Amino acid sequence: MEKKPPGKTQEEGNLDQNPFSFLLFRYWQAKAEGTLTLTWKDGRLSLPWLCGRPCCTMNFFSQNDIRKTLQEITSSSKKKEKADSDPHKKADREFFKDVIQESSLPAADIWKRMEKTATDKLRILFDRDQGSFHFRFKDKPDPADVLFFWDAPSLLLTGVEGMTNEKMLYFHLPVETESVCSLQVPFPNFLCLKPHQEYILRLIEKHHVMSEVVLWSPLDKNDTLRILFLLKSAGVLTFSQNKETRSIPEVISPAVIHELVDRLNSHLVLICKFMSKEIGPFSLNVLEKNIHSIQKHLSPLFRDIKLLPDGTIDTQSILKKQYTPSGRDTLKNFRRDLNEILTAEILAAKKILGDEKESALIRQLRTL
Repeated sequence: MEKKPPGKTQEEGNLDQNPFSFLLFRYWQAKAEGTLTLTWKDGRLSLPWLCGRPCCTMNFFSQNDIRKTLQEITSSSKKKEKADSDPHKKADREFFKDVIQESSLPAADIWKRMEKTATDKLRILFDRDQGSFHFRFKDKPDPADVLFFWDAPSLLLTGVEGMTNEKMLYFHLPVETESVCSLQVPFPNFLCLKPHQEYILRLIEKHHVMSEVVLWSPLDKNDTLRILFLLKSAGVLTFSQNKETRSIPEVISPAVIHELVDRLNSHLVLICKFMSKEIGPFSLNVLEKNIHSIQKHLSPLFRDIKLLPDGTIDTQSILKKQYTPSGRDTLKNFRRDLNEILTAEILAAKKILGDEKESALIRQLRTL
């Protein structure tokens, strides 16, 4: 799955390779706006996004959904129900207004019930491993139709915790002989992990082989795998093949490249904003100059990288390279190169702004 380049209006793929948990984190991290539609054999569901936040609009529900959720049918909705031959007809502003005004429930309770019904619909998606998705970037919802927003990290946590599709967990996690480690960039604090989830993360830091993590975990194997799947969905973990157990080299897929570069870009955009406040529009030139000074030491993938106006790396400039990286060492070096770029930009801030500003910048980076 590719990050949206300039001018691209949609992207699509299959759910077996891009499960809902991956998509949820990706579009939240990218601050995407548009509509994500998932389609499978016997149904489909559309989820609107504004400013990187998944939202529930009025037409997320059918009129029957609302009737069942409120467990009552008002006089107006009875008339509409008789006139409506389609039980799955979407709710609109007029219908929703009638329900609110004629319901005996307080508005807060109505919203609470709506949120529970909508969240239950989304939780089912975490177990879907068949079907397709497409994201239309220009198909943004009308803010007036938005009933509420979901917090994507919280939804990711509860959704993965409730997964029952064990086959899906085993498909997306490496075999037990493979190595696992946290990405070599500052650990994000957007995930409010529970104590037992943090414990598994500490096990990963000590035991870098999947079989050891599973062996030492006091949790049930599937519970352990669910936590690993959660961390992978959130871009916290990366996996590599153990040289002693496999001779076939690993290929860095576009999805892995996006996962790592996107994490770096979240730091680069902050650095660019920080520099721009201090030295104005010249900040981009300063940052580019520092990156160019280290390019000869980077892998061929980074020889022609360009910074976008917001200071981030254009992922397409990496993916369009004909060079195909492979092997465990290459994946390790790829992460190392990303850290070299991050270090070069921090040093640029130090050289131009001084030690105090550099310290202030690092403090901000640690909050990501």
